[in-house]
Amino acid sequence: MKSKLLLFIVAILTFIACGSDKKKTEKSTVNTEETIKDSTIDNVTSEVKATTPEDKIAVIRERFAHVENQIKSLEKKTITVEESGGESILEGYFNDQKPVKIIQNQYSGHWAGTTSYYFMNGTLFFVFQQETSEASLRGPFTDKEVRTCIYDGELISVLEKEKTVAKIEEMNLEKVQNINVTEQWKSKPDVVSNYIKDAQKNSQMLLETYEIVGLKDGRWINTEDTNSGIEIKNGSFFMFTKVADRTVSTPYDYELDEKDGIEYLTLKNTKGQMIIYGLLEYSETSLVLSYLDKGSTLTYTREK
Repeated sequence: MKSKLLLFIVAILTFIACGSDKKKTEKSTVNTEETIKDSTIDNVTSEVKATTPEDKIAVIRERFAHVENQIKSLEKKTITVEESGGESILEGYFNDQKPVKIIQNQYSGHWAGTTSYYFMNGTLFFVFQQETSEASLRGPFTDKEVRTCIYDGELISVLEKEKTVAKIEEMNLEKVQNINVTEQWKSKPDVVSNYIKDAQKNSQMLLETYEIVGLKDGRWINTEDTNSGIEIKNGSFFMFTKVADRTVSTPYDYELDEKDGIEYLTLKNTKGQMIIYGLLEYSETSLVLSYLDKGSTLTYTREK
C-alpha cells in the first residue's frame, strides 16, 4: 500500500497547480480561477501592502511563483521520522537556515498525505495538502486537496476538491472544481497558528538533524556485530573492530552530499580509495547506512 500510494502521489504532484516543473498549469489555488505560472516573477522586493482580499491573493500568487523559481538554488535537507503507526519523510528548502518550503510526506496503513508549507521572509503564506486513501487494496480510492492562503497571519482563502474512483489509475483532479470553504475554516479555532506551529516544528527537526551530522562526535556500535562500529571524531570517520584484547581502527576522511533527495556518505582512506554509503538515518540514537556496492544495510546505535 505504501509504495502504491507513494507512486500515486508522485504522479499527482506532477500536475497540481503548485507544481514547479510542469508546463501544463491547472486553475489557481486561490479563490479566483486564474492560472498560476511559476515563471512570472523573479522577486517580490517591491511588493505593495495589500488591503483587499483580491489584492492579498494576488500577492500570494507572486510569492508562490517566487519560491518555486528559486527552489533549485536553495539548500535541501531530507530526513525520515518514525511515528506511531507509520512514518514521515520531511523535505526542506532553506535560505541561510531560514525555511522557504517544507514538505511533510506521511504514510500510515491505507492512507498517505503530503503537506507543503511556503514561506516568504520567514512568514508562512500558503499551505497545500493532498491526501490519498483507499477502502481496501482493490479500492475505491479517494483523493482530496486543500489549498490555504494566508496573509500576515490572517486566513484569506481555503479551497477544497475531492474525488473517489474505482481504479487508482483513473484518479485525476485536474478537472475537478475547487469548492470555496473559507468561511467554514474561519469558524475553526487556531487554524493559522496550528499550521505555523507544525511548519516550525518540522523545520526545526530538519535543521537540528543536519547540525548533528555535521558537528557532533560519537561512537556507534553495529547492532549485528557488537565488536565492530564507527567513531566520528574531530572531523574524521573511523571504522573499528575489536579483536581479542585490542581494537583495530581505520581512519577515513568523510563528506556528505545530497543528490535527487538522497544523502550520500563518502569515505576516503589514506590511499585515496573511496567507499560510498547511502545515509538512510542519522539521529541522536541511531545511524543507518546502505552499502551501495553490496546492497546491504548497516544499522548502528549510539554507544552510551
